[in-house]
Amino acid sequence: MLAAARSAKEANSAKSNKYGVFSQNRKGKGINREGILEAEILRKPEDIREDPKYEGQTQIFLTRVPNHSVDMRHEMDTKTLREWIIYAVIEEDPYAQRFFDEIHKLSKIITDVEKNLLSIPKLQFFDQNGQPMPDDKARVEREKLFTKYGEERILAEGKLEDAEKALKAHVAWRKTTAVLLEQCEIDNNTDTSAWRFKLTGIDDANEIEDLLCQKMNWNGV
Repeated sequence: MLAAARSAKEANSAKSNKYGVFSQNRKGKGINREGILEAEILRKPEDIREDPKYEGQTQIFLTRVPNHSVDMRHEMDTKTLREWIIYAVIEEDPYAQRFFDEIHKLSKIITDVEKNLLSIPKLQFFDQNGQPMPDDKARVEREKLFTKYGEERILAEGKLEDAEKALKAHVAWRKTTAVLLEQCEIDNNTDTSAWRFKLTGIDDANEIEDLLCQKMNWNGV
């Protein structure tokens, strides 16, 4: 932000050029050696929410929200918009992301184990001298591998089930979040509206609101 005058006297001496409005103090500060008036930054923009003493909540402003569904059969209402917002909350929720990451990791483990199980019948086993094992001994080795990978799959599937249950419970809790919605503008030309909303009823409302303010992929919600 370019400075405005600091006093009435300075206000009278404020000048402007093609670069904006500038101020000059009594000592002539703001003029360089060539006599060109330079900008002086008197105040830097600050985000009040970064102040540890600040107590309050954010109101998030949504623009170009469709008033109707694509087929024009349904109007946008607070219930539908709330579900859309909650979906976005879950996408950005760092606690939910932990469950998503765990589920992805366990699913990959199970996929790899199943590939190993499918490859066992095709394996050829050799003894200490590098000679192919007889069928009976090779069968024993295959059974050992089937047992080993089978136990790994059972363990991973159990952990996956626990992670999915934990995610489901967390999502159910997130859906209890209160979303205070207010329609503030209607554009009949584009059949869209602007809405304001804020989150309440959860301890980390401010944290989630900050994440929503930084969200860039709203079109994917």
